[in-house]
Amino acid sequence: MYIIEFSASENKLLNIYEHAEEYATLIMEELDPNKIGKIELKKLEDLFHRSMAPSSRKVKEKLVETTVESNTINRYHKRVKHLVNNIRRHNWILEENWRRIWVMGLWLAICACLFTWKFIQYRNRAVFEVMGYCVTTAKGAAETLKFNMALILLPVCRNTITLIRTETKLGALIPFNDNIEFHTVIAGGIAIGVGVHALAHLTCDFPRLLHATDEEYQPMAQFFGKERPNNYWWFLKGTGVDRFGYGGLNGYNFHLSTILLPKALRLWYSHHLFVIVYVLFLVHGYYLYFIDKWYKKTTWMYVLVPILLYVCERSIRAFRYGFQAVKILKFKVYPENVLALQMLKPRGFEYSSGQYIYLNCSAISPFEHAFSLTSAPDDDYLSVHIRGLGDWTKELNSTFSKVSTSFFYMLLIDGAYGAPAQDYKQYKVILLIGGGIGVTPLMSIVKDVLNNRKQYKEDEKDLEKGINNCNNKKKKRKPFATNKSTSTGALVMKGRSSGSRR
Repeated sequence: MYIIEFSASENKLLNIYEHAEEYATLIMEELDPNKIGKIELKKLEDLFHRSMAPSSRKVKEKLVETTVESNTINRYHKRVKHLVNNIRRHNWILEENWRRIWVMGLWLAICACLFTWKFIQYRNRAVFEVMGYCVTTAKGAAETLKFNMALILLPVCRNTITLIRTETKLGALIPFNDNIEFHTVIAGGIAIGVGVHALAHLTCDFPRLLHATDEEYQPMAQFFGKERPNNYWWFLKGTGVDRFGYGGLNGYNFHLSTILLPKALRLWYSHHLFVIVYVLFLVHGYYLYFIDKWYKKTTWMYVLVPILLYVCERSIRAFRYGFQAVKILKFKVYPENVLALQMLKPRGFEYSSGQYIYLNCSAISPFEHAFSLTSAPDDDYLSVHIRGLGDWTKELNSTFSKVSTSFFYMLLIDGAYGAPAQDYKQYKVILLIGGGIGVTPLMSIVKDVLNNRKQYKEDEKDLEKGINNCNNKKKKRKPFATNKSTSTGALVMKGRSSGSRR
């Protein structure tokens, strides 16, 4: 049936595609009268050859009758069955993306609820009589903006995410692998919130207030003063400066992310303006026209905990860069411009296969670069393999290829951080496919599996000899197994001589 569907789909034969199951049934009735459940390829070829002869007229008539069937009930039944089959065939989309779907659904639902709540709140206030739905829309967008400005910091808290995904089972519900993509989606939500909030004020709220009569303005006097504002410049005082500064910096961030600079530099320069952005955001959230009491000004309540968490994150990174300087044990430059670095493993440094670290070489650049670890967790060294593809990696490879010793350079590391590849133990059978330098996280996984199997065999031999290893410093190992299986996992790895960068 699937072959018929595929052939019909490729040749755009919709009618045949819809009746593929019935055609398959007729073919099986013709070639498998004993209902064995399978047919020989030669018999199928003979059937196609006979279809051109008069003797095949009976089969043709059956197919035609099926195609032109006019019974309304049967047609409805077939369409429903076809729809159910389509849903089943595409069920993998839901199975693969259900975590993304529910997280996105929850985020959109929270934004919608916050917007609606603030919209209704200002709908029942005196300002609505003068500013109308402009103010309700602006305030609704502002509420979603507060939420997203708090939420956007959480997906980039690397240490927290790595800890949660490694030490808890929340990874089964939350797609931590998509943290950067979710961070980008939230940024889009912030852009929409800023746009709606600013446009509602500039094109609707302020013109209504400027052109209001003295009688209409009377309820607004308690917020804007006894004298009605007479031009737009009046709004630059108070919250106006920080409002325009906040919007301007957000626009400048977007501009920096699009100009012709290396991607890493664009991200670094644009994202480090967030300090000023958050200061202006808090100032704007404090000096409000319609709210006087500090405990009713909720901007700081939204962002307090995320900011403190992010400050702790950056402090940990700075501490690591200051104290986790590593000694280079050896290095080698391979063909295809690949540099292998082997570094002394810092005391207490723990990681899982598939994770990555940030590497900083002050002789090359003040910026760090992420690389997958190619060493196994039980190795007494850390290793990375770097292919010179970008400015940073090319400069590093060029520098090491010109020297005969590695002691002149100090490398700082930060990590290790979680990555999708570290979840390989959750599966009974894993298929590892990598091209070129893309095999780097897979190298660590293969080493870890082989080390575990080797240690397991040694423990088994010791047990046969009656040797007690309870006091051994190394933990007794189990063969590579998963939470779903206790049997040894199977590995299949494919690689190419050239491939894409990680």
